[in-house]
Amino acid sequence: MYNYIIYRPEELAADPSFRNWKLKGLEEDTHFWNEWVSLHPEKQSDIDKATLLLEAVFETFDQISEADARYEVRQIAAQLSESQMTQDSSHRLVSFSNNLYKLAAVVLLLLLSAGAFLTWKNGQLKPTHADYMAHTEAFEGLLTEIVNTTTTDTTLLFSDSSRVILRAGSRISFQALFSGTNREVFLEGEAEFEVQKNPEKPFLVYSGDLITRVLGTRFRVKQSADGGEIEVEVKTGQVSVSRQGAGSEEGKKYPREIILKPNQQVVYRIKENQFLRGLSETPQPLPEANLQGLMNFKGLPIALVFERLQQAYGIEILYDKDLMKNCFLTASFTDEPLLEKMDLITRTIDATFAEVDGQLVVNSRGCP
Repeated sequence: MYNYIIYRPEELAADPSFRNWKLKGLEEDTHFWNEWVSLHPEKQSDIDKATLLLEAVFETFDQISEADARYEVRQIAAQLSESQMTQDSSHRLVSFSNNLYKLAAVVLLLLLSAGAFLTWKNGQLKPTHADYMAHTEAFEGLLTEIVNTTTTDTTLLFSDSSRVILRAGSRISFQALFSGTNREVFLEGEAEFEVQKNPEKPFLVYSGDLITRVLGTRFRVKQSADGGEIEVEVKTGQVSVSRQGAGSEEGKKYPREIILKPNQQVVYRIKENQFLRGLSETPQPLPEANLQGLMNFKGLPIALVFERLQQAYGIEILYDKDLMKNCFLTASFTDEPLLEKMDLITRTIDATFAEVDGQLVVNSRGCP
């Protein structure tokens, strides 16, 4: 199962299951998406935009392979993000695969005429470097700055023994000795942090419009190249993510903070002032989890099965305990991804599941 909560309209349109629902009305896909939309009403706008895109190009989609369809739609979106596009219509031409020119032309025309609902650089999005400079200018002369100009990751060790992996093309500023009441770090780009615990001195990462607060954990922060999105993903521990100025009159219109637990992530869309919380792309077992001992089930009640999965991955699984009290499972798993495990388990007991707001929700009619 894919983490559709963070999909953009163009990614939804490129998804085979979504297209089967909208273009072919296949029963299984229709059932899944109707249920998914009811659980995620905040995604209705993206669903509508993806549908509009498909309606304009459905004939062409039927003439190309799944791989080509997914590739071309994403290429179109990526090329729309290029800063070379100008007000002169003669410069708006984008090169596409010749055999799929019809698809590209129709989609491009649709996006331009509809006001281009895909996110690309425009005057309403803050450049990432301007955000970074706004954060750091008040500390002029007090910060150490590291810029990763290489093509590989760079690992840094802070004075408190916390560690950061700075991705290629990213930059970070910080006080060498963390002398204030907080350990403050200013990030442009992407980095993964492993923070030493210190309840008396929280660790704060400023990136774009977001502040990520932690006491001790491992997490990742990524700011998109155009500054339009900021993504925070937690590997271990727990963090809170908030919009800067959340206490102001303007900030009161938005969530004060989002709490993230292991294997959860949030994508903050700056233009829409929207937080989208979901599971990590590939949830990983917690460091202390013993998968070999936890993943062998012999006639085990489903409640204990879900309890073991929660222990292993730190992800909450919601289900009706009374309704499923007669459900049992005999199975053995090794290194299968979590969502693959959940798919096999729910199929075995004639149930389904969905990811909702960073949790797994199981739907079942019960077991005889």
